[in-house]
Parts: sequence; C-alpha cells; structure tokens
Amino acid sequence: AVVQNPNAARLMGIPVRRAIMAAFAVSTLFAGVAGALVAPLFNVQADMGTLFGLKAFVVAILGGITSAWGVMLAGLLFGVAEGLITVALGSGYTQIISFALVIAILAMRPNGLFGRAAVRKV
Repeated sequence: AVVQNPNAARLMGIPVRRAIMAAFAVSTLFAGVAGALVAPLFNVQADMGTLFGLKAFVVAILGGITSAWGVMLAGLLFGVAEGLITVALGSGYTQIISFALVIAILAMRPNGLFGRAAVRKV
C-alpha cells in the first residue's frame, strides 16, 4: 500500500520511507538466509543465476514496472516465445532472438507492453 500510494500512506501517518526501508531490509535478510541454507547443498558459483536474474529484469521492464498483471503476462509471453524459438530454430538461437525481440518491443513501447507513462498532475 505504501508503494502504490505514498501520499495516502503519509496522510494516514505511516512513515513511508521507513516502511520501504524495513521491507527492503527484511527481504534482504530472507534472501541472505536462503542463500546460506542453500550454499552447502549445491555447488555455488559467482555467476550462478545471472541469466535468470537478467530474464526477470527484462520481463519486469517488458511488462511495465507499474503493472503487476502486465509483468505476469509478459513473463508468460516471454516464456512461450523462448519455447517457440527453441522448437523452431534450436536452443543456440533462443537467447539472441528473445532478447532482440525485447529490444524491438521496447523501441516501439518504451514503457513496456502494459505500462503507462507517468503523468504528473499539477
């Protein structure tokens, strides 16, 4: 609620900045604990998960940062597109074509497929 409407949260007496920092700190703590628990079970490398993180970032931008449903739909579309490219051309071209497709889409729609341009009301 704080991120969606910080002004309303501020009017209700919620310290917006502190709430965002607390949420970030708790999520960082959970990620660190999860990493510490998983590390002994698997062979951990420095570049582990880089491609997954890049794909998640690309899907978030493609769906539109302001639209949660858009990001979920963009993730589904990105996965289907990767699957179709893999079936049609083989796995060697999947990453190149899928990321080139994302660049082309963002060139036409800079706010993502479902994102809206931020309009400042005066």
